[in-house]
Amino acid sequence: MPLDPTAAIEITAFNWVPDFAKGNVRDLRVRWALEEAGLAYRARLFDAKDARPEGSARAALRTGAGL
Repeated sequence: MPLDPTAAIEITAFNWVPDFAKGNVRDLRVRWALEEAGLAYRARLFDAKDARPEGSARAALRTGAGL
């Protein structure tokens, strides 16, 4: 299912990761699960140098990425 800017589910992720981390970032697992379930989602990408979006501190304390 393609990204849908109006979807109710939003994931946050970095807009860039180093080569060694590509394919191993937490949002990949969430994206895969949403794709398998056929659920539409939107992505909010942010730069690691910028301030973190609201809620990212809460998700960082969990063992997996959050929706």
